[in-house]
Amino acid sequence: MRHTRRTEGAVLVEFAIVALVLYLMIATVMTFGSALWVGQNLQQVVDVGAQEIARLPLPVDAELGLSLERGSAAVEYAADRADFRGEIYDERHLVITPLQLAGRRLLEYADEELPLINRLLISLLIWDPGYGDDGAWRYPGTIVRNTERDVDSVLVPIVDNSAGTIRWVAPVEEIQVDHDDDDGTPAIGPFSLVQPPPDDLPVNFIAGVVALRVNYPFQSAAMSSFRRSSEGDDEPNLDLVIAADDSDLTPAALSRYALVVGENEYVDGRPNTHAGRFGLGRQIALPWNRDGIRQYGVRPYRRVISTQAVYRREVFSR
Repeated sequence: MRHTRRTEGAVLVEFAIVALVLYLMIATVMTFGSALWVGQNLQQVVDVGAQEIARLPLPVDAELGLSLERGSAAVEYAADRADFRGEIYDERHLVITPLQLAGRRLLEYADEELPLINRLLISLLIWDPGYGDDGAWRYPGTIVRNTERDVDSVLVPIVDNSAGTIRWVAPVEEIQVDHDDDDGTPAIGPFSLVQPPPDDLPVNFIAGVVALRVNYPFQSAAMSSFRRSSEGDDEPNLDLVIAADDSDLTPAALSRYALVVGENEYVDGRPNTHAGRFGLGRQIALPWNRDGIRQYGVRPYRRVISTQAVYRREVFSR
């Protein structure tokens, strides 16, 4: 009598093991391939933007004014000029609604309406179905309201998960250096980078450079975000998944911006990938129930990609 080995379920177990490895490989290729593509686009944006700004016929004592802390109100900021906003960059174009498109495709609208840097950023915008009534194309990050101009814009939150705090950077900002090391005063001088003003010149009279940085919050819904293990970077952290709950984070104060709290966390009962008060994301993973409603509680893998460029600015005065 022949005895046969029972193999029911073995194929299913083998498939489960192979599928997990295959999923991780596909998720990794997609995530880091997309990050590389984003980085290459950002480098083009910052190179072209800095080069064009360096050629602008701006006053000798003007400053870019693209950083969140802009210093004295007596200084003329390039970012506040109508020609700069119309030709180079305007933060209000970081949020584009279907009403603004007026039936045009996004690329058509960009070619016809947007200044240089905004036009170059158009391929990196995301579709947020939770913004307003009809959704919007927007830069990833936190939706804010510029209270000085009364327009919606976007800031990039950088999270310290260990401290539970958020600090802010602008999507397009001037690179500045704190010369007096007090960790609070930005560098001063037109387009200054590292050198303090000479002793025999006023602080707002420096022939400098255009030092530009672009910040982009990249996230992948294919991978979950985890905290580092307190025992070391090489130690297991599988049980240290970061929950998609922004309520316990403390944001830094904003001078001329107000947070726009929208109900964009779920759209048609499913999590919005770039949802949350600070735009940190809500992944379709590890669902749980609250009051009979199916919810999702894992933050996607997320990093801020920054590219920068420095161009010499020729300044003439008499």
